[in-house]
Amino acid sequence: MSSPVQQCRPHSPDATSQHPASELSLLEPAHEDLPDVDVDVDVDVPLRALPCPMRQKRRLLQASREKAPSGWVPWGPSPHRTLQRCREGLQRLVGLCQLWKAALDQIEGKFGTGVRSYFSFLRFLLCLNLLPLLLTAGSVLVPLGWLRGQAALPGCQAAGLPCLNASHGDRPSAIWHHLHDLFSGKGFLECSYLFYGYYQVGEEDRAWYIVRLAYLLNSLGYLLLCFLWILRRSVKGLVRQQVLSRAYRPCRGTHIFSEWDFCIHSLGTAAIKHQSFCNELKPPHPWRQMELAEERRHLENQRRTRWQRSLTYLVHLLVNLGVLLLMAVAFYCIHQVTAFSQASDASVVTQYLPSITISLLNLLLPWVFHMLVQAECYSPHMEVNLTLIRCVTLRLGSLGMVLFSLRHTLCLENSNSNDTCQACRPQCWENVVGQEMYKLTVFSFLITLGDTFLISLPRRRIAERVQHAWLQKEEFLVPQNILGTVAAQTVVWLGIFYCPLLPLLNGTFIFLTFYLKKYTVLQNCRPAKRLFRASSSTFFFQFVLLLGLAMAAGSLTYAITRIRPSKTCGLFANYSAAWKVVPKAVETRLPHAAQQVLNYLTSDAFSCPFIILLSLILTMCVSQARVNKQAIKELKRQLMQVFALVVFSCIIGEGYTNKPHSSELFCVFNHNQDACRYGVGIGVLGFLACVFFLLVDFYFPQISNVTDRKYLVLADLAFSGIWTFLWFVGFCFLTNQWAWTEPADVLVGSDSARAAIVFSFFSVFSWAFLIACAFRRYQMGVDDFAQSYVDPTPDPSTPYSSYPNVSQDSYQQPPFTQAGEGTEGYQPPPTY
Repeated sequence: MSSPVQQCRPHSPDATSQHPASELSLLEPAHEDLPDVDVDVDVDVPLRALPCPMRQKRRLLQASREKAPSGWVPWGPSPHRTLQRCREGLQRLVGLCQLWKAALDQIEGKFGTGVRSYFSFLRFLLCLNLLPLLLTAGSVLVPLGWLRGQAALPGCQAAGLPCLNASHGDRPSAIWHHLHDLFSGKGFLECSYLFYGYYQVGEEDRAWYIVRLAYLLNSLGYLLLCFLWILRRSVKGLVRQQVLSRAYRPCRGTHIFSEWDFCIHSLGTAAIKHQSFCNELKPPHPWRQMELAEERRHLENQRRTRWQRSLTYLVHLLVNLGVLLLMAVAFYCIHQVTAFSQASDASVVTQYLPSITISLLNLLLPWVFHMLVQAECYSPHMEVNLTLIRCVTLRLGSLGMVLFSLRHTLCLENSNSNDTCQACRPQCWENVVGQEMYKLTVFSFLITLGDTFLISLPRRRIAERVQHAWLQKEEFLVPQNILGTVAAQTVVWLGIFYCPLLPLLNGTFIFLTFYLKKYTVLQNCRPAKRLFRASSSTFFFQFVLLLGLAMAAGSLTYAITRIRPSKTCGLFANYSAAWKVVPKAVETRLPHAAQQVLNYLTSDAFSCPFIILLSLILTMCVSQARVNKQAIKELKRQLMQVFALVVFSCIIGEGYTNKPHSSELFCVFNHNQDACRYGVGIGVLGFLACVFFLLVDFYFPQISNVTDRKYLVLADLAFSGIWTFLWFVGFCFLTNQWAWTEPADVLVGSDSARAAIVFSFFSVFSWAFLIACAFRRYQMGVDDFAQSYVDPTPDPSTPYSSYPNVSQDSYQQPPFTQAGEGTEGYQPPPTY
């Protein structure tokens, strides 16, 4: 029996009268009296392409909807298309289920994409803080609870010594003491899974699951996942920033005719979209103002005399010295306050002195930086970037100073006490660091709470009642708010090892911060005069987040490899360093073949070829992503980096040896220490210079000042020439010393010495090739820029000179390129 979708057959009036009246009224208009047509159709033909009356098409559509699909019917001729549609439908479903989507759209409609980017950043950090909860619960808490249920574990005693002066002894159960413990992280919180000291387990020599290894790898794995996630978002933000760069300027007509979303049906959504559309068309454009100011600044710099330039450089030097002095004073205050708060344990206010000091400095010094940068006479874009860089340095440096002060205080206590006092100290040093990070996180949220209800709300109430130009609603400053959030997230990363559940607490604070900031933006703030560009901010703040992550990873690496754990608490009380659990697990759990593989992967014989392979892979990726000319330039620089790194690694790794009867190290090159120092020196400086000039090559097309371009090319030319000579001298020096070396004096390191000589020889020709390339670039720059600043000829048919290294088809060609009057009185049409 044929399906109604497969064939269109004529219907008699009797058949038509069998449908209910309601169905006729919905599917068949009263004025359609056209006869039905008998048409055989294919299943793949769309309904709109059938040569049938509209009445039959409605009937076929209704029949296809009412037909129940069979489980035996194949997917169709294109399963790939079906899977693609399913994937797109799943992506749309996930998009509809995104957290805070309606609130983000409302904020974007009233304040633009820049303010929305801050709230999207909060949503990203919320997901980033919920990730370690799954890792900690699955890899540490559940196995630890199962192991504790099997056997009794040691409590607060360690190393057989009773803790006589524990800090969490019997105290009155008053509400004030519970609040004190809640804000200080002591008492009942100290004896919980929130801090490192509560995680204890017995011997694990025969256990199938090593909790100590899982605890250590949980912190390191979380930082690695954060790095990969942030790096992915940074790359996406960098691509978006390049697409929406200064060369991308849509015209006003594009906004007017294509900006409105005709899928909007709600009046509230339409009002938000209308407000967002008005913000984009609001004259004058902020980016246009900044462009005009920068162009004006550029012209003023070109007209300055040598004396004015010298005076400007002197002002820059004095301002930078002043900024460094202010930061030094701020770091010293943080150090003294942290030491004082650790020495006295009197009140909550005393314990929160480091947090209060850091907050005051982060509140006052940015305004000082903003006033100082105005005296340096930079462009508006440079002023904003330089102020942000100084604020980032202040915030991250403050956290680093807190860690340095804690380490200094704890190391002094350890050096002045005996073993009994070390075992019976009131608190283990891991808990002290964890409590400090806990207090910094709590105080950061209290600052957000106080700013919302004690500053923004009263200011809005006063501004509504007092009409003055100097007293208005505040503007929501996106950079300052994001920097505060990044600093709070850096504190979480710093304390992930000492306070494993700190990300859960910070995630809760971020969830509440979203609604507090939403109330502040929508109720207490007015739209900013200078709109913040989300495309240019995403990559910068992701990069700042990576800096905080790098600082946390460095401090954690130092703590687990160099500092001895406390003997009174924690999982690593019996180890000299927390990292010692990894080689012990490898030695006791892995077979001998796997141990040999790991030893080879961590040796110098694998590291040098691996670095070279990574350099080649990086070069291949760069070559695929960019044009061939740019890839060749970067290949030259990276090749120089590889050569310099190989020479440096060979001399440092196996360039020094000792005699069997002495532990004193000698250079393998005829026991001449100057030979090794010379090779290491030119290798390190050459590597750093290659990195610098690689960045110069990357940003060289964006430099518009001809003088700066000339100086950079001359610096490249001069440095390449000097280093070619130095590599030649180094090759001759190392070869001469190796020829005079006795074979009996070289027990190990002969291959490394030969490799250093060979790569020094290769470096001579490589740097000579860089001289030729730099000289060719200098000649091209002189030829190209010589005519760029000369007035064109008075002939109207002659175009302006084009930009260097660009084709001669000038975009400034006049519209009429032919003669105004042709032969025999004929005037040709204009050519555009």
